[in-house]
Amino acid sequence: MNQTVNAFKKDNLIETLPALPAQFSELQRFAAWALPTQVLRNSKRAATPIEELKVVYDALLPEVENMMAHLDTFTFDQPLPEEQENLKNLALAFMEISHPIELGWKQGYNTLGFPISRLEIPEL
Repeated sequence: MNQTVNAFKKDNLIETLPALPAQFSELQRFAAWALPTQVLRNSKRAATPIEELKVVYDALLPEVENMMAHLDTFTFDQPLPEEQENLKNLALAFMEISHPIELGWKQGYNTLGFPISRLEIPEL
């Protein structure tokens, strides 16, 4: 069963967000970052203003250890339950967001490196 949470957007449209485990409900407002692939997460990061990335980074930073500790209670031999999979994807998004923030970039991608439009990430 696909577990999602409805959240109201500024324009009064309803956006369906991936559900997170109950103990991480305070992070639910960032669930739109819990995208299932690296390509999607990197595309969202590159298209998001650095100021917004900083808000997400600042909110997730104090929770990352708790997120990892929670995910460590599951074994690798079974797929994660859906809410934990969403939490894992949110943790991965945090790790990908951390680069531009911690390296002081002026935007969500490095303009001095390889153009993100040419980046091809194979899905495993």
